[in-house]
Amino acid sequence: MKPVHLLLLAAPLALVACAGQTTSVHIGPSYARARGDIALADSGGGIPSANSFQGSLGVGERERGAYVRGQWDLDRHRVKMSTLFSNSAGTTVLDRPYGDIAAGTTVSADLDFTAIVANYSYELVREDQYRFAAGGQLGYYSMDLGLRSATGFEQLETGGYMPMPYVEAEAFVGDFTFGAGGGFMIGPFGDSEGRYWDIETYTNWNLDDQWDVRGGYRYIVLDGDGTATGRDFDAMIDVQGWFVTIGAIF
Repeated sequence: MKPVHLLLLAAPLALVACAGQTTSVHIGPSYARARGDIALADSGGGIPSANSFQGSLGVGERERGAYVRGQWDLDRHRVKMSTLFSNSAGTTVLDRPYGDIAAGTTVSADLDFTAIVANYSYELVREDQYRFAAGGQLGYYSMDLGLRSATGFEQLETGGYMPMPYVEAEAFVGDFTFGAGGGFMIGPFGDSEGRYWDIETYTNWNLDDQWDVRGGYRYIVLDGDGTATGRDFDAMIDVQGWFVTIGAIF
């Protein structure tokens, strides 16, 4: 894991320093996997047909990830910050060219994906059994994909900030909270232009006043094309998977 990813993972812990009605921090493993297709232009500027992550790139043979989340609630206001990091690697034979690496070449692929997201929401509706809130979200999403072969190495590093409208809904049943929230945006951000989704569903179990357990599913879609590290690229990527965390409430 790169030092910058350690810093991004630690960022949600900064919410602990905020004085408020309720502050919580969650940390645990994630099991997110990148899917989709990506194409990288060769040195001549031509973009070949895309390779799939799970198929011709072999990403997903070895996976690891982490999820950190901080939350601050005060009256009808809620501020959340989360970081999802996923690393996938594998070895395969390319179905199609990738950059200057020819089709049919055996490659070792390594993919780092990081999403660091902050959002604010205002509670519009609150009843004993449910709540609904809306606000805004700012996310930073980065991808670092490297392919190494006996004849060369290709690396694509891309990232950007994406503002989104944000909505959140929760239902309360005893010690359990069932929730979902997310945002959607179309436009140019960072190195690419396209459409972007970031949705999360979760179940939270309050063990007592100081501890809880949360399990959920994160679904991120990055569908764009642009220029990064001096090369044009075209990508349709979704990163999705489960996470399980233990949380402390202050």
